[in-house]
Amino acid sequence: MANSIWLGNKLRRIRRETGVTQVALAKDLGISPSYLNMIERNQRPMTLRLLERTADAFDISPDMLTQDDDARLLVDLMEMFGDPVFRECGVTRGDLRDIVNVTPSAGRALLDFYRVFRRTREDVEWLRERMTDDDFLSTSAYELRSALTPIRSFAEILHDHVDLEPEDQQRFAGIVVRESERLAEIIGRMLSLSSGGDHAGMGGSRSPEEQVTDFVQDRLNHFASLEAAAEDARQAAGLSDYDSQAGMVERLSDHYGVTVRTMPAETGQSSLARFDAETGTLYLVESLSPASRLFQLAKQVGLSAFGDAIDACASEGALDGDAAIQLCRRALAAYFAGAVLMPYDGFLSAAEEGRYDVKRLQDRFQASVEQVCHRLTTLQRPGATGVPLHFVKVDIAGNICKRFSISGLRIPRYGGVCPRAILHAAFMSPGQISRQVERMPDGSTFFTVARTVSKPAIGGPSSLRHFAVAIGCDVAHADRFAYSDGMDLASDAAIVPVGVTCRVCDRDDCGQRAHPPVLRSAPAEEGAATAAAV
Repeated sequence: MANSIWLGNKLRRIRRETGVTQVALAKDLGISPSYLNMIERNQRPMTLRLLERTADAFDISPDMLTQDDDARLLVDLMEMFGDPVFRECGVTRGDLRDIVNVTPSAGRALLDFYRVFRRTREDVEWLRERMTDDDFLSTSAYELRSALTPIRSFAEILHDHVDLEPEDQQRFAGIVVRESERLAEIIGRMLSLSSGGDHAGMGGSRSPEEQVTDFVQDRLNHFASLEAAAEDARQAAGLSDYDSQAGMVERLSDHYGVTVRTMPAETGQSSLARFDAETGTLYLVESLSPASRLFQLAKQVGLSAFGDAIDACASEGALDGDAAIQLCRRALAAYFAGAVLMPYDGFLSAAEEGRYDVKRLQDRFQASVEQVCHRLTTLQRPGATGVPLHFVKVDIAGNICKRFSISGLRIPRYGGVCPRAILHAAFMSPGQISRQVERMPDGSTFFTVARTVSKPAIGGPSSLRHFAVAIGCDVAHADRFAYSDGMDLASDAAIVPVGVTCRVCDRDDCGQRAHPPVLRSAPAEEGAATAAAV
């Protein structure tokens, strides 16, 4: 880190959000209010010593101050204005930088409005597709008439013919009851459709997934309290790094009273794991790998025995809605499981010694590729940090399932990743490590490795879901990766030009562009952007 950094916008935002005046903060920092005012207006940089005092004043980690939130906001706004709906607005990158520098709160408000608009648009498209393609809707009028006709007919018979034989009355009444039940079912289906049923897009400005992703990103994917809880769990169960899979299952089961049973995958099943709280039994689908079974057990230990620690962490996220809270609890339980099975100090030491060789870490800690890659991103303990990484997971259609970045790489919030990203190439070499040096339009360069992973799917042991996961770092750290051996990292010939998404990428020479660029730099900035990409 340089001896001084520019943090005016962030400092002003934190001070206002916490209700601290400039005079009060200047007194705590031992500087004059006028000097603090110049720092907040980016007319003076902040020294490292002043950074430490500021972090102490707000009782936060210095990393929370230096994390580049303004850059994240700028990229999110660029992606938002990359939507074709803004094509005629004429907004440039310079305009968006002004918003971020002067009124970042307005920028975040714009993003909130855009999220509402985007989700509403998706809801409308979903309803249109349902109304066009749903077989039930195409025959609903006929079904309603076919149910109403016998009800009306037999009700009239019962009303007009009071001298019917008892057995005929009973039979006709039975027909009315059955057809009424069918009518109620039809109406219920129609009401469910009109209200969106269980469609996840309805309502809210941020989805539960977005809320949890932002929460994890804001905390740099490191939760010290869960690391401590995981260490307590290991010590209580007497776990060692070299325990066998079977031994670890036995120790965790014996100490925490969670019994593991396998179950066949069945049609209609909603989960690969199910916990019976009454019997303390964790049922796992039989197609799960040994590493996944152990991970699910450790995750359940977190929810059962360390639920208070997980709830306390989740409460820090200011999450909106029960769905987001429950999703966050599951994500934190998974974090806890990774910390139990891959203890921080031992894992960091092994990662550094093995130069972040994922296969070696898999063998050493009996874990899956995704578990190892995710754990590598959590190594952010002050004084004992690993390489600052980004992590991306996509499905076979290119949809982003998980994303996290402290490497500086900007990962799109909406849509898929750049067609040139190494994640797509990984699907062409299943089970093999793919590697690439990627340069963004702003000149930032990253070293990224990717690999495919397959997981059991609900619906049967033979069903699989296929994904690609990638981790990477700024190219300055690439030599700490074993996968960089043999690559000329400084050679332009080895660098692949990559963008965030097509809508916000200005590369005119890309033969894999899926959409034309919408957001363009002002003419004065065009040359600088081109020069930076060379």
